[in-house]
Amino acid sequence: MLLIDANVFLELFLGQKKADECERFLNKISSGELEAVISKFTIHAIEATLNDSALILAFLRNLQGSLGLTIYETSIEDEMATSMLMNKVKLDFDDAIDSSSRIDRLKRYFLLMKRLYTLREAKKLLGVTTKTIQRWG
Repeated sequence: MLLIDANVFLELFLGQKKADECERFLNKISSGELEAVISKFTIHAIEATLNDSALILAFLRNLQGSLGLTIYETSIEDEMATSMLMNKVKLDFDDAIDSSSRIDRLKRYFLLMKRLYTLREAKKLLGVTTKTIQRWG
């Protein structure tokens, strides 16, 4: 599962240098060829940056119709934990919340699938170390 950063959408919607590349990538997610996750926090950051009703509506419709996209809703507890984690991981808030959301999502994903995969397969699939998986289990 991939985590989508705000810059991927902004590159496309603002017509920046790598817009075509981002569009191809997002089309793969939209069709379900790739699976990805985006946090609600990131969605709001994109909306605030676009600050144009037509662009925001096009963006939201794109999200709504995307077969391979999961939207991660952060809780107040997630945001409190992120604020405590920021200095430790040397990230600003939006990157830290996405990072902690990804870790939480991977944990849940692993717990759901651990009966279906060996430790080695899960490690490769999730892109984390054996120690990390063992701590989850």
